[in-house]
Amino acid sequence: MSAHLVIHLAAGMILGALISSRALFRAWKQRGPYAAAVRRWMFMTYAGGLFAAIPSLLRRLGTPDMICDGWWMNIFVAYPAINTVVHGGLLIGEGLLSMLLMAQYLVMMTILWQLKQRPTVPSQSL
Repeated sequence: MSAHLVIHLAAGMILGALISSRALFRAWKQRGPYAAAVRRWMFMTYAGGLFAAIPSLLRRLGTPDMICDGWWMNIFVAYPAINTVVHGGLLIGEGLLSMLLMAQYLVMMTILWQLKQRPTVPSQSL
């Protein structure tokens, strides 16, 4: 039995978020601009999850186990290594995904709060 697809999805999403968080922290420290950093962070998060899930999806499409469990599949966020450590793990994966989504929500709300705190330029009236 191997690890559940959700574990691999969560591992990839966490890795993608960590890899792309540097630009987000830089924008945060400089108090903007945020759009490009947030867009990259969100894209890399979900792209990392999909990338890590490729071997699980291949397995479901009928690819033989000897291919999906080979050492070369470690390129997909340590797919065989995770399978040797975790058996099942749907609940763990769901918990990790929930925490990641809550962290994304908190980051977005904090950015919006930070933008709201900026001084506004008064409009000129004619």
